[in-house]
Amino acid sequence: MSATTITLTPEISEAIDRFIAGQEPKPSRDEAVNAALGDWLSH
Repeated sequence: MSATTITLTPEISEAIDRFIAGQEPKPSRDEAVNAALGDWLSH
């Protein structure tokens, strides 16, 4: 897997943190972003 650095707006960063807080087990930020992008791109 390759690494890519992106800059997130504070609103997106906070939304990711809220998503993570509601999950069990808690995913890492990388896992949460990859899951969200994968879901979005598959539609």
